[in-house]
Amino acid sequence: MKAAGKKKVKTEDPFDEACHQLDDLLHKDASLTEGARSMLSDSLPHALAPTKAQRHKFQETLVESLAQSFSDTSNKEKERTEAAKVKQEEAIGELEGLKATLAQSKEESAGLVAAKDTAHAAVKDAQAALVDAKNSLKDAKKQGEDLKAKHAKLLKEKESRQKVIEETWIPLKEGAFVGQKWRLRDKKIQEIVNILEELSTEGSLTTAVPVSLKEKPADRGFFAVNAIEFVEGILKKSVESIDQEIIARQAEVDEQEKQIALAGNNVATDQKYLDDRQSSLISAENAHLESVERERSAAEAVQAITKQVKLLDKELVDAQQEHADISTIIARFEAIVEGGAAAAAPPPVEVVEEATAPMEVAEEAPPPMAVAQEAPEDESMLPEPEAVASSGRPVEAVETPVVESAVEPKVAVIEPQVEAVPPSTE
Repeated sequence: MKAAGKKKVKTEDPFDEACHQLDDLLHKDASLTEGARSMLSDSLPHALAPTKAQRHKFQETLVESLAQSFSDTSNKEKERTEAAKVKQEEAIGELEGLKATLAQSKEESAGLVAAKDTAHAAVKDAQAALVDAKNSLKDAKKQGEDLKAKHAKLLKEKESRQKVIEETWIPLKEGAFVGQKWRLRDKKIQEIVNILEELSTEGSLTTAVPVSLKEKPADRGFFAVNAIEFVEGILKKSVESIDQEIIARQAEVDEQEKQIALAGNNVATDQKYLDDRQSSLISAENAHLESVERERSAAEAVQAITKQVKLLDKELVDAQQEHADISTIIARFEAIVEGGAAAAAPPPVEVVEEATAPMEVAEEAPPPMAVAQEAPEDESMLPEPEAVASSGRPVEAVETPVVESAVEPKVAVIEPQVEAVPPSTE
């Protein structure tokens, strides 16, 4: 249905408007060459302005060419409409068959669901056991990595301590840093002091040893020599302590490797148990999965063909509407052919701006109704010039009742109608 909207007055010259419509229709004829189309387009207003009785031979030839072009375009649009109708009917038939297949697939799937419940429960329990085993293995491996890291750190610490003894302590004890090397000597002494502090060495010793090491070996007194000997003993003992800790850590690493191997065996056992349960489940599920796949494929096919039917519905409606518009324009052309420019001149009227309202979709619709009639051969039966209007473009026309015509596919196509207005007596 159409709802009344804001009214406005259309003032475009009716003959110019009709010529624009006919020019647009002329451009729909793909069989014309560019040259022929341009010539007919330019000549169209001049050939149609006179009445039929006033036209000279060349204008009549042009009008005949225009009539032939418009007829060809109308026929092609009619063929397109008929082809769209055939495609739509074929798609609807295919859709019904696919719906029947989908219903059958759903029925089969419903009968195969219960058989796999017990197997599913067994698989779920086996999966939980496997997760626990894997987590245990992961924890064991992490502990093993931590122990290995501590073991490696001890090895590195021992190597570093031995290097300090060989490259720093012994040269300091032997007085190797003399003369200009005093800054390097002090730096090396500080390294020794740092190690002693890390080992929690008694404070008096850490204070005495730097002074003792700065003296030449020959100048060192009793206390200096004793301090150096004490420090050397502490350094060697620290290396021995590191060795003992390395041995202990290695034993822990070896034990953890056994735990890792055991956890790995548990994972393998639980994995095999899960595989067995899954094999049992597969046997129960195969038939059901195949049925589900058939149902899915059928549903996808129904969805796809449903979309196609909707597109074909719209294509049919568009083709019907296009053919109706062309037929209306041709009817106006035929009136102008008889009466010239005056036949396209209805009196000024108000044109109602359309406000679209929702259309009801019918469950079933009858075949498309005819949207145009052939022009009568008898000129006396032609409509009055003022009664000719077009649906292709907005024109100055009397407000007309709108008739809704239900056509396939399930939408309403508006068949253009006009109300004749008597010629003005002024």
